[in-house]
Amino acid sequence: MRSEVDDVDFQAGIVTLRERKRVRGRLTTRNVPMSDELRDALRRWIDGHPGGMHTFCRRTRKRDRLIAEKQPQRFSRDDMTGYFRRALAGTRWEKLRGSHVFRHSFCSNCAAAGVDQRLINGWVGHQTEEMVRRYRHLIPNQEQAEIQRVFTAAP
Repeated sequence: MRSEVDDVDFQAGIVTLRERKRVRGRLTTRNVPMSDELRDALRRWIDGHPGGMHTFCRRTRKRDRLIAEKQPQRFSRDDMTGYFRRALAGTRWEKLRGSHVFRHSFCSNCAAAGVDQRLINGWVGHQTEEMVRRYRHLIPNQEQAEIQRVFTAAP
């Protein structure tokens, strides 16, 4: 929600994330590499961008015009929640409570794919082992599959 258009560097393939919690009272940032899919989606989004500095915004609605004269409005938390719910409506995922679940899923899928934990920590901003444990949920049967892989003799 805090992202600005200039935070997306297509040339380098990096997105700068603006953090709120790492150092209280001070904005911090971290750079995260973009997948090809994210790069393509962000290009399409920015190609039709309504203007302004915020990456994720919408054109001003009539009821908002008293707030700002025709300036694009950054998505609010309510906007983001509404888009999330509409995107998942009618799917098996519609019971999810919020988009924060994607952090858990991202960490778990990266770990299951064998991505170095230090890289995952850097991408998502984890600084303590407690945070790593909170977010890293192994995919069901992953532990059993890994122990079998270690102790299965190669032909």
